[in-house]
Amino acid sequence: TISFGNTEVRRANVNAAADYLLDRKNRVSGTFDWFYGEETDQATKQTNLTQRRVRGAVQYDRFFSDRLYGFGRVDALGDALQNLRLRLVASAGVGYQIIDEKDSNWMGEVGLAYVYTDIRNAAASALATGTAFDDPIGEVSARVASKYWRQINEDLRYSFAAEWFPSLE
Repeated sequence: TISFGNTEVRRANVNAAADYLLDRKNRVSGTFDWFYGEETDQATKQTNLTQRRVRGAVQYDRFFSDRLYGFGRVDALGDALQNLRLRLVASAGVGYQIIDEKDSNWMGEVGLAYVYTDIRNAAASALATGTAFDDPIGEVSARVASKYWRQINEDLRYSFAAEWFPSLE
C-alpha cells in the first residue's frame, strides 16, 4: 500500500502458510511472514522505517493416535526496529487436536524449547547506557501453543495462533 498527504506511507507484507499431510501419521507445516513499512514526512522529507521484520517456521508432527501427536519445530525471526538480529527457537513436545473436522481445526501443544536471541548493537547500547551487557543468550523455556482455523466460506478462512515461552531458568 502507498498513501500520500501530510505523510507518505509505504507498506508491504507477504504471508504464507501451508500444511501437508504426508500420510495418516505424518504432517509437515510451515509459515513465512515479511513486513516492511516506512513513512516520509512531506515537510522535512525525512523517511523513517516503521517496520522491517521477517519470520519463518517449519514443524513436523508424528501422530500416535487420531488426535495425539509429537512435534518438532524450528522458528527464526529477525526484526530491524527491535534490533533483533536473530531469534531462533527449537522446540519439541506433544500436541492434541481438540477439534478435527473438515471445515475447522483446533489444537493445543506443550513442550520444551531452546530460545537463542542475538540483539544487534547490544554492546554499544550497553556502553552508552551503562547497563550490563550479555553476549547472545540462549535459555530453556516451556512452549505452550494453540492454533485454530475455521473455513468461513469457499474463499474465506479465519485462523488464530498463539505461543507462550515461559523461562525455566
